[in-house]
Amino acid sequence: MIGLITDSASDVPLEMIKQEGIEVVPLKVILGNEEFKDAIEINEQRCLEFMQTDFAKTTGTPYSDVKEGFEHLLKKGLKQIIAINVSNNISNTHSVFQVVAAELMAADQTLSIEVIDTLSISIGSGLLMSKAVQLRQQDIPFDDIITELRKYVPQDLYVYYVIPTLKYLKAGGRIGKVSGTIGEVLNLKPIIEVGNDGVYHTAAKARGMKKSVSKMKEIFERVTQGRQIEQAAIYTSGTSDQTVQFAKELESLLMSKGVKHILEGKIVPSMLVHVGPGLVGLAFRLKYQ
Repeated sequence: MIGLITDSASDVPLEMIKQEGIEVVPLKVILGNEEFKDAIEINEQRCLEFMQTDFAKTTGTPYSDVKEGFEHLLKKGLKQIIAINVSNNISNTHSVFQVVAAELMAADQTLSIEVIDTLSISIGSGLLMSKAVQLRQQDIPFDDIITELRKYVPQDLYVYYVIPTLKYLKAGGRIGKVSGTIGEVLNLKPIIEVGNDGVYHTAAKARGMKKSVSKMKEIFERVTQGRQIEQAAIYTSGTSDQTVQFAKELESLLMSKGVKHILEGKIVPSMLVHVGPGLVGLAFRLKYQ
């Protein structure tokens, strides 16, 4: 049996975590002077209430928590472990996982631990974990699973999203290469993508959320043309009727393209605090060429 471990920011669906015994190490969410374990001690509603009057913060996965996560798998007798993380260029989580993995293997040379930087974020990283689960279910050998997973990074994992305002990305220092200061005044909403360098970029711009979502659909059509879509996901934040409607539109688009494996859910609090309510996100994994 191969052990699987990830960070909470990878947004792996809870059902998959439970069914597959995936170990998840939470990031920390900070609301004022209080600190919470991501998606365990804090939920969307609590975050949104706080964010009405102040900016929340996050910290990466602590060394002690990452080590504890690996040890949970080791106690099960697992000697081969795959760790999958969000982009190291957005969070230092991957670096912490690397340090712990190296120390564990140095202490026990019978261990094989592979730590993969997906150069993606949220469910984009989660889609690679989903692929790892699929390969493990097929009893693919450890080294072959690693080879297969790395074929998808970074060129075949795609994440696009639209948000009503950039103020949370700016406040958290996660703006990457997204430009939009003047656009905010003109109601221009950037379609943000995670580039092959693992940071945020502006893929396109449109005036207002509705047109931005439409533009995101156009980008999806262009990027996937002539390619096999293995799996896709629609993730959102907040509970507005508009957000729900946009998610339904994306679902219809994916179904029209014959996508059978669609994951749908809410981003975890550690992601929410950097984008705010109203996020509409589309992620997909293409069959590598």
